Amino acid sequence: NNNVILFGDEAIILKNIGTTVVSKNKLDGVKYIENLNSKKKNYDIIVMDDGLQNYSIEKDLCFLTVDRKSLFGNEFCLPSGPLRQSFNSCKKNINKIILTGNRNIKKNKNIFNEDTLNSYIKVDKVSVRKKYLAFSGLGNNQKFLDTLKSANYNIALIKEFEDHHNYKENEIIDLITLANDNNLTLITTEKDIVKIPKKYHLKIKYLKMKIEFDKNDLTSLRLLLKQKLN
Repeated sequence: NNNVILFGDEAIILKNIGTTVVSKNKLDGVKYIENLNSKKKNYDIIVMDDGLQNYSIEKDLCFLTVDRKSLFGNEFCLPSGPLRQSFNSCKKNINKIILTGNRNIKKNKNIFNEDTLNSYIKVDKVSVRKKYLAFSGLGNNQKFLDTLKSANYNIALIKEFEDHHNYKENEIIDLITLANDNNLTLITTEKDIVKIPKKYHLKIKYLKMKIEFDKNDLTSLRLLLKQKLN
C-alpha cells in the first residue's frame, strides 16, 4: 500500500507488464531510461502516458484515446470542461484516434474518420443469479458500472468514491460487512484492488478487463507500429 501511495495505482499495475518509470517531469524520466541503456539495459521503445501536451519530447507515434460514450463532453478545456486541450489544436499531432469503451455504443461518424481505430472492453460474462456490491474510486465510476452491466453482472448495491481514492481500513471493513449483511459479493476494479491490503483480497473480486480491436483495425494498428517503430 505504501508503494501505491508513492507511485500511484496505475504504475503498480503497469509494472506487472514491463519496466515502469514514474517521473513528475517526463523529460527527466526519458533521460533516466537513457541512462539505464548506458548500463546495458537496452530498452528500444518508451510508451508514455498522458504525453500529448508535452512538447519537450519528440515522439515517433501518438494516439488519442476517446471514450465513445462521453466523447469530448461539453468540448471546453479545464476547468470549464473535461479537456486538457481542444481537439482541433491537437489533431495535427496524432497518428490515430482510438475509440474506447463498451461495444454497444456506436461510433460517431460526424466527428471521426478513417484515422479512427475501434477498441472495446472485453470481460468474462457471469451468471445473473449471483448478486454484487460494486465499488470503485475512478474518474468515471459510471463507466465501470456500465461495463459490469453489459457483461450481465447483477448489481444490487453501488458505492462510489472519488478518483484515486486511498481506502482506509474501516472503509474496507464496512464494505465487507455491508456485502455480508445483504448476501452480496464485492467486486471492484484492478486499479482499486491494488490499494487494498492483500489480507482482504479473498473477500473482494476484481474485474479483469482486456481490450480487443475490430479485426481490420487491429491489422491497421500492427502495420502502423511496424512502419513507425521498426
